[in-house]
Amino acid sequence: MAMYGQGKTRGKVAILNIKASINQACAAILLNNNIKPKYIFYYLANQYEYIRNLSNIGNQENLNGLIIKSIKIPLPPLPEQKTIAQTLSDVDALIAALDKHIAKKRNIKTATMQQLLTGKTRLPGLGEGKGYKKSAIGLIPEDWEVVLLSKLSHIATGQTPPTKNRNYYGYEYLFVSPADMGNAKYIINTLKKLSKLGFLICRIYPPMSILFTCIGSTIGKCGIVTSESTSNQQINAIFPSELVNNEYLYYQLVRSAHRIKSKAGEQAVPIVNKTEFGATLVLVCSIEEQKAIAQVLSDIDTEITALEKRRAKTQAIKQGMMQELLTGRTRLKIEHPDDPITKNSNG
Repeated sequence: MAMYGQGKTRGKVAILNIKASINQACAAILLNNNIKPKYIFYYLANQYEYIRNLSNIGNQENLNGLIIKSIKIPLPPLPEQKTIAQTLSDVDALIAALDKHIAKKRNIKTATMQQLLTGKTRLPGLGEGKGYKKSAIGLIPEDWEVVLLSKLSHIATGQTPPTKNRNYYGYEYLFVSPADMGNAKYIINTLKKLSKLGFLICRIYPPMSILFTCIGSTIGKCGIVTSESTSNQQINAIFPSELVNNEYLYYQLVRSAHRIKSKAGEQAVPIVNKTEFGATLVLVCSIEEQKAIAQVLSDIDTEITALEKRRAKTQAIKQGMMQELLTGRTRLKIEHPDDPITKNSNG
């Protein structure tokens, strides 16, 4: 068990599966006989917030040996400990399998983007017989062009309503910050929202606008808003012209995120200004091919989203199971209760 550490480290537990030593920041919990280690692990993991609150108060909150020894644990007979631990381990195995599947799908998506968005691979019925030509960014299909982002879209930078005026903030309109952007393509909700008054003094983005973070450590985050919204000044909004498909441009910007981020250089506060951002080179093909490429990548994203939802649901089920099984509110059937503790137990 971690006894010290900033953030969420203190109180975390793990099972050591190899012979090793630990430093002073950890406590080793050596169990008596007739105790199932995984049962204790799951119980302590389930009590994480409670254990953290037991910490000493001072310049650095921490746990110590006396505090850890004082933790009371409801202990069922050994066969029930084993059954509970095995049940939760099976759920963990399912979650790990889903994590592995999600990672594999993400790798497939990355490889597919690299092939389709550069024209190295052409979809059936598109580009047959076409060769390649030199461009500012290397060899590209002869029927593709390299175009400045500023020529393909209008770009607007967000702004933050004065925070001193609480009337600008409420629950009506999405106010996007980098914290609301992650791996998901679509931005459907935000941590902060604006009132109508606050929304009307901002630049209003129509649904399906592309947002791209251009200031701070999160440069490169990209997403599409699904409803009318606005954003803070760390984010640029991109409104595509008729020359480019909205979702195709989103995927091109995702692929170019690392290259765009490199424009910020080594600054105290990294920034890619609107002019530099607009100078991003984008590969453009026919609208028909853009839509076809975007559809292939969207289908992969849909699969990833479904897997992530399944993982989140499984994790929630696990949390519910831990609350039930580790408190004895729900008892599992023990098929072979021949352990001495079980025989002497009244249940």
